[in-house]
Amino acid sequence: MVCVSICLLFSTKPTANETFNQYAKSKNLDAQVGVVPSTKLMVSPRLGFNWYLTDDHKTLLRGGTGIFTGRVPFVWLSNAFNSNGVEMKSTTISKNVPGMNNYQQALTDVVNSSATSQKPDIAVVSKKFKYPQVFRSNLALEHTLPGDVKMTLEAIYSKTMNNVFFENLAINQVAKTYAVPGKENSAVPLLQQ
Repeated sequence: MVCVSICLLFSTKPTANETFNQYAKSKNLDAQVGVVPSTKLMVSPRLGFNWYLTDDHKTLLRGGTGIFTGRVPFVWLSNAFNSNGVEMKSTTISKNVPGMNNYQQALTDVVNSSATSQKPDIAVVSKKFKYPQVFRSNLALEHTLPGDVKMTLEAIYSKTMNNVFFENLAINQVAKTYAVPGKENSAVPLLQQ
């Protein structure tokens, strides 16, 4: 059995945010607002078998292997259209405003893009993005015991393919990690001065 997964085609692209794109380029970040992933066909081949080892059908060897794709979270892609720092503006008013004048000024600043407290949410998706898939194989031995009780011994192997990686580009590095000599699997974070 072969399953063909979603093949996405985009008729439009998100609005580009040139301010962010220039900033990302100056910091050597591989991120750009206004870009969508290239179209990729995802195939999920699967193969399975059942083989009775005895004529009385009391012992069964079964197994299978394949590539599986779960439900596709389209929100990962739609965020690039909604959260581009251009289409939507917001601000946070952190103090109780006694009169409407200051509140109205805050709203006016948001509309005019002159508020210094604006922190737009920007979501970008890599052009190389692929939805995650899992390669899975299993092998099982089933035997029917007296009283129609089934005993099963099963082994399963799973490996994630095209895993998703999220990174907050707005976070600045505040610590470095150094390996401890003789302890290859441990690390000690040290704050920068």
